[in-house]
Amino acid sequence: RGALLLKNLDGTPADTQNIRNCYQYYRQNDDIIQEDCNTQLVKDNLHDYTKDDCVILDMTDDGGKPAFRVVRITSVLGNGNYEVQFYETYSKAKCVAKREYLPAYNDSQGYEVYTSSPTASMTAMVAMANEKEFRFLPFALTQKGNIPNNIVKEMIRDDYVVMLLSFS
Repeated sequence: RGALLLKNLDGTPADTQNIRNCYQYYRQNDDIIQEDCNTQLVKDNLHDYTKDDCVILDMTDDGGKPAFRVVRITSVLGNGNYEVQFYETYSKAKCVAKREYLPAYNDSQGYEVYTSSPTASMTAMVAMANEKEFRFLPFALTQKGNIPNNIVKEMIRDDYVVMLLSFS
Protein backbone atom coordinates (compact mmCIF):
# COMPACT_ATOMS: atom_id res chain seq x y z
CA ARG A 1 0.00 0.00 0.00
CA GLY A 2 1.78 3.10 -1.15
CA ALA A 3 5.19 1.51 -0.62
CA LEU A 4 8.01 2.21 -3.02
CA LEU A 5 9.25 -0.98 -4.63
CA LEU A 6 12.83 -0.61 -5.83
CA LYS A 7 14.58 -2.99 -8.17
CA ASN A 8 18.21 -3.51 -9.02
CA LEU A 9 19.29 -3.19 -12.65
CA ASP A 10 19.08 -6.95 -13.06
CA GLY A 11 15.41 -6.90 -11.98
CA THR A 12 15.86 -8.38 -8.51
CA PRO A 13 14.17 -6.58 -5.61
CA ALA A 14 16.40 -3.97 -3.99
CA ASP A 15 16.88 -3.87 -0.25
CA THR A 16 16.12 -0.37 1.03
CA GLN A 17 17.24 -1.25 4.55
CA ASN A 18 20.90 -1.43 3.57
CA ILE A 19 22.82 1.85 3.66
CA ARG A 20 24.84 0.68 0.64
CA ASN A 21 21.69 1.08 -1.51
CA CYS A 22 21.41 4.80 -0.71
CA TYR A 23 23.23 7.47 -2.69
CA GLN A 24 25.43 9.82 -0.73
CA TYR A 25 24.27 13.42 -0.42
CA TYR A 26 26.66 16.30 -0.02
CA ARG A 27 25.05 19.69 0.60
CA GLN A 28 28.09 21.52 -0.76
CA ASN A 29 27.23 20.11 -4.21
CA ASP A 30 23.71 21.61 -4.34
CA ASP A 31 24.80 24.45 -6.63
CA ILE A 32 26.41 22.06 -9.09
CA ILE A 33 23.37 19.78 -9.12
CA GLN A 34 20.98 22.71 -9.55
CA GLU A 35 23.06 24.12 -12.41
CA ASP A 36 23.03 20.74 -14.13
CA CYS A 37 19.25 20.45 -13.70
CA ASN A 38 18.72 23.91 -15.19
CA THR A 39 20.74 23.06 -18.30
CA GLN A 40 18.54 20.03 -18.89
CA LEU A 41 15.29 21.98 -18.83
CA VAL A 42 13.49 21.95 -22.13
CA LYS A 43 12.14 25.32 -23.19
CA ASP A 44 8.48 25.06 -24.08
CA ASN A 45 5.94 27.55 -25.36
CA LEU A 46 3.23 26.93 -22.77
CA HIS A 47 3.53 30.51 -21.58
CA ASP A 48 4.02 32.15 -24.96
CA TYR A 49 1.29 34.70 -25.37
CA THR A 50 0.06 35.58 -28.84
CA LYS A 51 -2.31 38.08 -30.38
CA ASP A 52 -5.96 37.43 -29.45
CA ASP A 53 -5.10 35.34 -26.36
CA CYS A 54 -7.14 36.23 -23.29
CA VAL A 55 -5.37 36.37 -19.94
CA ILE A 56 -6.05 37.42 -16.39
CA LEU A 57 -4.23 40.66 -15.59
CA ASP A 58 -3.19 41.00 -11.95
CA MET A 59 -4.45 44.34 -10.58
CA THR A 60 -3.61 43.64 -6.92
CA ASP A 61 -3.31 46.89 -4.95
CA ASP A 62 -0.47 47.93 -2.63
CA GLY A 63 -2.42 46.56 0.33
CA GLY A 64 -2.19 43.07 -1.19
CA LYS A 65 -5.90 42.63 -1.88
CA PRO A 66 -6.14 40.42 -4.98
CA ALA A 67 -7.91 42.02 -7.94
CA PHE A 68 -8.00 41.12 -11.62
CA ARG A 69 -9.15 42.22 -15.04
CA VAL A 70 -9.82 40.08 -18.08
CA VAL A 71 -7.80 41.31 -21.06
CA ARG A 72 -7.24 40.26 -24.67
CA ILE A 73 -3.83 40.73 -26.23
CA THR A 74 -4.16 43.06 -29.22
CA SER A 75 -0.48 43.42 -30.06
CA VAL A 76 2.79 41.71 -29.15
CA LEU A 77 5.42 44.42 -28.58
CA GLY A 78 8.40 42.22 -27.64
CA ASN A 79 10.49 41.79 -24.49
CA GLY A 80 7.44 40.45 -22.66
CA ASN A 81 5.39 43.59 -23.31
CA TYR A 82 1.93 43.56 -24.81
CA GLU A 83 -0.86 45.92 -25.74
CA VAL A 84 -4.08 44.61 -24.20
CA GLN A 85 -7.75 45.50 -24.43
CA PHE A 86 -9.85 45.28 -21.29
CA TYR A 87 -12.96 43.11 -21.13
CA GLU A 88 -15.69 43.76 -18.58
CA THR A 89 -19.14 42.55 -17.69
CA TYR A 90 -22.50 44.00 -16.76
CA SER A 91 -23.47 40.68 -15.18
CA LYS A 92 -23.89 40.42 -11.43
CA ALA A 93 -24.04 36.61 -11.50
CA LYS A 94 -22.64 35.09 -8.32
CA CYS A 95 -20.68 32.57 -10.37
CA VAL A 96 -17.80 34.24 -12.22
CA ALA A 97 -17.88 31.44 -14.79
CA LYS A 98 -21.42 32.49 -15.76
CA ARG A 99 -20.63 36.18 -16.33
CA GLU A 100 -20.46 37.32 -19.95
CA TYR A 101 -17.33 39.38 -20.58
CA LEU A 102 -17.38 41.88 -23.46
CA PRO A 103 -14.75 44.22 -24.92
CA ALA A 104 -14.62 47.53 -23.04
CA TYR A 105 -14.82 50.87 -24.86
CA ASN A 106 -15.11 54.54 -23.99
CA ASP A 107 -17.92 56.33 -25.77
CA SER A 108 -17.75 59.94 -26.99
CA GLN A 109 -18.91 61.20 -23.57
CA GLY A 110 -16.23 59.23 -21.69
CA TYR A 111 -18.49 56.51 -20.30
CA GLU A 112 -17.42 52.88 -20.28
CA VAL A 113 -19.45 50.67 -22.59
CA TYR A 114 -19.13 46.89 -22.81
CA THR A 115 -20.17 45.61 -26.21
CA SER A 116 -19.13 43.29 -29.01
CA SER A 117 -20.53 45.79 -31.56
CA PRO A 118 -18.81 49.15 -31.02
CA THR A 119 -19.80 52.26 -32.93
CA ALA A 120 -17.30 54.40 -34.83
CA SER A 121 -17.23 57.01 -32.05
CA MET A 122 -16.09 54.49 -29.40
CA THR A 123 -12.44 53.96 -28.53
CA ALA A 124 -11.15 50.68 -27.18
CA MET A 125 -9.92 50.65 -23.58
CA VAL A 126 -6.32 49.54 -24.09
CA ALA A 127 -3.19 49.55 -21.95
CA MET A 128 0.35 48.26 -21.97
CA ALA A 129 1.09 45.21 -19.84
CA ASN A 130 4.06 42.98 -19.12
CA GLU A 131 3.74 39.20 -19.03
CA LYS A 132 4.87 39.27 -15.38
CA GLU A 133 1.46 40.77 -14.63
CA PHE A 134 -0.37 37.91 -16.36
CA ARG A 135 -1.78 35.07 -14.30
CA PHE A 136 -2.44 31.52 -15.44
CA LEU A 137 -2.21 30.16 -18.96
CA PRO A 138 -3.68 32.03 -21.91
CA PHE A 139 -7.25 31.06 -22.74
CA ALA A 140 -10.14 31.87 -25.03
CA LEU A 141 -13.47 33.02 -23.70
CA THR A 142 -16.29 30.56 -24.33
CA GLN A 143 -18.81 31.20 -27.11
CA LYS A 144 -20.99 32.93 -24.52
CA GLY A 145 -18.11 35.18 -23.44
CA ASN A 146 -17.47 33.34 -20.16
CA ILE A 147 -14.15 32.63 -18.47
CA PRO A 148 -13.47 28.87 -18.78
CA ASN A 149 -14.07 26.80 -15.64
CA ASN A 150 -10.44 25.66 -15.35
CA ILE A 151 -9.30 29.31 -15.17
CA VAL A 152 -12.00 30.12 -12.58
CA LYS A 153 -10.74 27.20 -10.45
CA GLU A 154 -7.22 28.66 -10.56
CA MET A 155 -8.60 32.08 -9.64
CA ILE A 156 -10.34 30.57 -6.60
CA ARG A 157 -7.12 28.85 -5.56
CA ASP A 158 -5.19 32.15 -5.79
CA ASP A 159 -7.86 34.19 -3.94
CA TYR A 160 -8.92 36.32 -6.91
CA VAL A 161 -12.39 34.86 -6.53
CA VAL A 162 -14.14 33.68 -3.37
CA MET A 163 -16.13 30.47 -3.43
CA LEU A 164 -19.48 30.65 -1.66
CA LEU A 165 -21.31 27.50 -0.73
CA SER A 166 -25.02 27.47 -0.13
CA PHE A 167 -27.09 24.61 1.21
CA SER A 168 -30.77 24.16 0.65
